[in-house]
Amino acid sequence: QGMYIATQFLLKAWKERPGCEFDIVKNRPGMKNRPSQPSEGTQRVWMSSQHLHGKRHCNVQQVIPIDKFGELTVHHLPN
Repeated sequence: QGMYIATQFLLKAWKERPGCEFDIVKNRPGMKNRPSQPSEGTQRVWMSSQHLHGKRHCNVQQVIPIDKFGELTVHHLPN
């Protein structure tokens, strides 16, 4: 699992990027011969990852600062 934090500036920049419609809820693409079979992961994977980071879509690339990586870790507790 992973997460990302985006600033208001980044969200606006991605929204204005041609072909990048990460802010519009859409059903994930299906295979041509079997539309019910996902071609790019489940709905959750499609909206949370593929649509924003996929090369055919928004192509957002995450950059992680190695020297401050420890500051980015999150302690996750179960419910």
